[in-house]
Amino acid sequence: MKYILILFVCIVVCTGLIVLEQKRLVIRQQTLQLPSLPDAFDGFRMVQLSDLHKRVYPHGEGRLLQKVQQCQPDIIVITGDLVSRYVTDFTERTALLTALRQIAPVYLSLGNHEWDFQPQQMADYRVMVEQSNCVLLENETVALQRNGAVCYLAGASLRIGIYHDAAFQYRDLESYTAADLTADLGERKGCTILLAHSPFPAESYFAWGADLTLSGHVHGGIVRLPVIGGLLSPERRFFPQYSKGLYEKDGRYLYVNCGIGKLRLGNPSEVAVIILQSENSK
Repeated sequence: MKYILILFVCIVVCTGLIVLEQKRLVIRQQTLQLPSLPDAFDGFRMVQLSDLHKRVYPHGEGRLLQKVQQCQPDIIVITGDLVSRYVTDFTERTALLTALRQIAPVYLSLGNHEWDFQPQQMADYRVMVEQSNCVLLENETVALQRNGAVCYLAGASLRIGIYHDAAFQYRDLESYTAADLTADLGERKGCTILLAHSPFPAESYFAWGADLTLSGHVHGGIVRLPVIGGLLSPERRFFPQYSKGLYEKDGRYLYVNCGIGKLRLGNPSEVAVIILQSENSK
């Protein structure tokens, strides 16, 4: 009886903590110096959102919008899973994108949940993005211009096979190489920020030459454990290598946003603001 009571108390406490965690939304700021960043882009501010899924904040997303506005972004990027795969009514997300676009230009890349859309869902999704005056980057690169200088923003769509197979199983997943990225996007043109939903092909992003890659997908590992980090990936893998925060290799960076939707513990939802600095930054 004693052990049953202890178990019951633990369950109640954990449930309470999870409920409270869903109400948290933090801003995480990261300043990065990119060697190839044009001086004109020194101080450029990007807000990254990721993995909203079915999450809807009260009062017309006002709290989320307030956080984004507070960051004073030059652009806003959404790195996939804006909605969950079974959502067919995009009314709320249309309102959110429209409001975000009033703050700054908005660019999106596809996540695995968008890849799982039925054809009509995907058509409606593209209409939503277009009507909101935002830009969906499907294996595309755009030039960002500032004071006569250019920096590039690329969106990699990846492939559904790196997330799951046709039976929604997670064994023997496809790889995604630097050569695949070149086939999808072409050669890196200059200082390039890459939007790629999954962080797991990180070595390929580094090898391709992305100066900064922004990813999501892992939800911070769902549960964050002290010292250890993220517990579980969407592929049902324990202790994923890339789960949350900043990673670096040879002067190139990967930032993994822990997202906004889904259950979480010790892992509050985040709005990430990335501030870029050039080598000549004072």
